[in-house]
Amino acid sequence: MKLLSLLIALYLGTVRSEMFTSYEEMKRLAASQHLVTESLLKFSQFCEQRLNEAKKVVEEFKKFSQESDKQENIIGNPVNAFLLIKLMVKDLQNFVDNLNTMDELKKFVRDIKEEFFLPSNEDYDGVIKAMHRLEDTYLLRPDQIRLGKLETLHPSRPLNAFECFELGRVAYENQDYYHALRWMNESLVQLEFEGDKPSVNLVQVLDYYAFTTAKQGNLKHALDLTKKILTIEPDHKRAQFNIDYFQKELKNYKKSFKAIWRTQLFWKTIHLFLKIIDLKMYLELKGMCMNLCAEKIPKIVKNQKIYFAATQPIIQC
Repeated sequence: MKLLSLLIALYLGTVRSEMFTSYEEMKRLAASQHLVTESLLKFSQFCEQRLNEAKKVVEEFKKFSQESDKQENIIGNPVNAFLLIKLMVKDLQNFVDNLNTMDELKKFVRDIKEEFFLPSNEDYDGVIKAMHRLEDTYLLRPDQIRLGKLETLHPSRPLNAFECFELGRVAYENQDYYHALRWMNESLVQLEFEGDKPSVNLVQVLDYYAFTTAKQGNLKHALDLTKKILTIEPDHKRAQFNIDYFQKELKNYKKSFKAIWRTQLFWKTIHLFLKIIDLKMYLELKGMCMNLCAEKIPKIVKNQKIYFAATQPIIQC
């Protein structure tokens, strides 16, 4: 329950102030989901009915086509000539009218938005950001979230590869490459379990994964991922361009790394040289002090004082 409460608190901190500002509004949103489901079901049944009507027209065309194959001159019969013209004019228009549901679709969407208080894309991004903060706060691994293994009273189903990808995509677009990398990798893991019925395109995930890896500074891995894209889709234009781009960036990085290494080696050599000189001065100074203490230097004029100023620690004779 604490985990759920934190998620809600984190989520509410990211969305607009005029929407979903309380847990009660979130509950109303959850309740409205049932009504939206009923509306979607009714509209899909309406579309299915229209599609069945269009299929009837296709059957009429097939029947006439089969008859024309049997008869050499089917239009020799004026009735058949009438039926052919009717097919090409009325039935074809009927087919188009049944499939042209754009006006009904627009009305359906308008009614849904007016009747229900629906979240926006901004809210969608907000709840994903809240999920990322939840990971950080509770030190959760992505696979725990993906598999629905959160310690809460309210269980959730496992996430599919597309949902994992979306958690990574939103992070990437917000320049949060740390979470983007975690969730792109998790999407690839889930894709292996989905087999021949993937919920997201593998190339799309690899494309985002490569860019995220490059943003994290691992150009070699980004290059390898891009090469993998080309093994799947050899004509992928962006991947072909990115191969050249990553190779060029990797070459420049190696050059700059060598330059930095040479500079560091130079200064380390200088530092070592100065240490050697410093040690020599130290030994000379220590010898002078020991000679003074042993009174092995010529007699000094009376009342004359000798001072030593050095950066070394006090030398005791």
